[in-house]
Amino acid sequence: MVLMEWIFTRRSDDDLDSRDLTVSATPPISADFAVLRAMLLEEEVVNLFLLDQLDRSGLPGGSPPPWLVARDGSRGIIALAYVSRGAVGAVANTAVPWGDPVGCARIGRMVKAQGGTRMLVGPRAACDALFAGMGRPHHRRRHDQHLYVVTAPDSGPVLVTTLATEADVRSLVMMQAAMLEEDLGITAAELDMPVLRVRVRERVAAGTAWIARLRPDGPPVFTVNVGFSCPAGAQLGGTFVPPALRGQGLATRAMRGVVAQLLAQGAPRVTLHVNEQNVAAVRCYEAIGFRRVAPFRLMVM
Repeated sequence: MVLMEWIFTRRSDDDLDSRDLTVSATPPISADFAVLRAMLLEEEVVNLFLLDQLDRSGLPGGSPPPWLVARDGSRGIIALAYVSRGAVGAVANTAVPWGDPVGCARIGRMVKAQGGTRMLVGPRAACDALFAGMGRPHHRRRHDQHLYVVTAPDSGPVLVTTLATEADVRSLVMMQAAMLEEDLGITAAELDMPVLRVRVRERVAAGTAWIARLRPDGPPVFTVNVGFSCPAGAQLGGTFVPPALRGQGLATRAMRGVVAQLLAQGAPRVTLHVNEQNVAAVRCYEAIGFRRVAPFRLMVM
């Protein structure tokens, strides 16, 4: 759920760029919608999530607002971020930036002023700049990721995959809890299990949770969630195979089946984020036909 190294390591938060003095961060106005959409379409594949959010919800108000933009006095809007919150006044769950690093750094200052964010994900240069603008707060995880894309799966063995049902919720909750601890460092003690259960049930009801079994009456041995699907493509996340079953090629075969079905249903492409240090995952996805598109960053505060 992202590659350039720290580009602001030797700069203070007040010296990111001389242009910083001309850049301001504000909520967008309704007239900015077309401009933002055109900007995001410049890198459509990289910005599938942001485009999906923009097309679904537009530019709603709120305090704090879910969208922030950075404007340069001479160039107009140069960066933007979607900031997701569970409730008004709460610390943001996730911030997803894109655009000019100087603008992203300015947005980072506003995110900090609004209480910060628990997670930061998106194109690497934009995320690193926003993080610098936030004052580089303490973080528990920082992953170099890549955005991967496939438009046609390579041939190979397939493990039958189906949509999860209500009967699978208990197993999926445990698998998702294990995935969150393994990938994001969020321990079971920190999780609000009732909320996680609700989220899993919502995914099952929405038809976005996919599973695979080794036998028809057996428990799920693989799961992945379709984070979103829009006309430009679908994005996957939350892939998990229990540790005791790894090394057998289950994820490769199951993911090949999920990808094939999503493409057959009309998605022009399927994307996902891969942690570069997870060699097994990289090999799995590349064996299916996924190819690197852009460096991403994932940080958990």
